[in-house]
Amino acid sequence: MLGSLHPIWDNARAYIIGGGPSVNDLDPEVLRGKHVVAVNNAYTVIPWADVLYFMDCEWYNWNKEKILSFAGLKITTCKKLDKIPGFLSLQHGIRNGVDMRPEFLSRGASSGQGAMNVAIKLGAKELVLIGFDMRVVDGVHNFHNDHGRKVPASIYLDQHAKSLKYMVPIAESLGIKIVNCTQDSAIDFISIEPLEKWL
Repeated sequence: MLGSLHPIWDNARAYIIGGGPSVNDLDPEVLRGKHVVAVNNAYTVIPWADVLYFMDCEWYNWNKEKILSFAGLKITTCKKLDKIPGFLSLQHGIRNGVDMRPEFLSRGASSGQGAMNVAIKLGAKELVLIGFDMRVVDGVHNFHNDHGRKVPASIYLDQHAKSLKYMVPIAESLGIKIVNCTQDSAIDFISIEPLEKWL
């Protein structure tokens, strides 16, 4: 249903779990009890995540039966879900950057970036990125094989990272700390640090 987001996490640290191949190296138990936003299929790795975020209506069509069992908040900008109970649907906000209006979301060029905006709107002041490889690893795009659409390897740097690079300084100007705990990530404009430091 159409709704809005308001701060409920008091200056918290939030972990954003993307879809990159490195998610297969994550021990999900280290995140139990922490604020987690799962992007797309990452909810299968962290089924107790606070939030599942997706923006792709086609991804919803592939997974709509499976995600019914997810107990957390299901947030999307897929317009076809505006009137569907069980989903919090936000309106398309500014294309890039951070949209703090309760009813809107800045999606950027990827669900990972949209999930970051979700965490910020929920009150997170630190974002820890996991699975933000932004590259193909040994011919593999994702940590799973459930993506039904083929995308070129260039999409990660040419679109996803380019949009994220625009967003990061805006988020930092709002007092948001962003750290990338994806080792060997192709993102070169966010500090890469070991996850252990941020647990």
